[in-house]
Amino acid sequence: MKTKLPLLTVSALLAGTAFAWYTIYTDFSRFFSYGGDWLQFSGTLFPHPATTTCFYGGFAFLAALIWAVGIRRMRDSVRRVRQWLLLVSFLIAGMLFAWTNAGLTLVKFYTAASGEGVSCSGVLITNPFTTPCFIGASLFLLSLIISVFAYRALRADVNQDTRGMNNPTTGGTAEAADTESAGEISTDS
Repeated sequence: MKTKLPLLTVSALLAGTAFAWYTIYTDFSRFFSYGGDWLQFSGTLFPHPATTTCFYGGFAFLAALIWAVGIRRMRDSVRRVRQWLLLVSFLIAGMLFAWTNAGLTLVKFYTAASGEGVSCSGVLITNPFTTPCFIGASLFLLSLIISVFAYRALRADVNQDTRGMNNPTTGGTAEAADTESAGEISTDS
């Protein structure tokens, strides 16, 4: 890979995964310290962490991280580009999920009476822009933006490699690169 953008995507996903799982750990610790039990999903002061969106966001971050690392290790560049496009699609879905939840938290905060805004974890919200929902959604958005640029760079690298292949008839000259552009990868359907 000629570009460092896939590595930057992995780094953003690693940060998101670490943040999400730290939040999940904090939610479980709080839940158990107030008398919650593994199989008790109602009747507690705080909601069971397995029923919160942070829990599912943490799994989405982890899946995207593992996927991105796997793609970076692929040797076949054409397959790598196709898998990266699927990862971008997954990150779009994750980002929509995260921002929908962050938006709902924002609406709940501004429609609640003063001092009664509560996040999905059951914690009082003093600033909706410092909630785990908002930070997680921002990290998903960052990962998506970087991964789109990484996809474009990977696709350009593969197309450039395809054009630069030696052609026995033309000797691999610049004119040959123009005539071979029909072999470019097209993932736009």
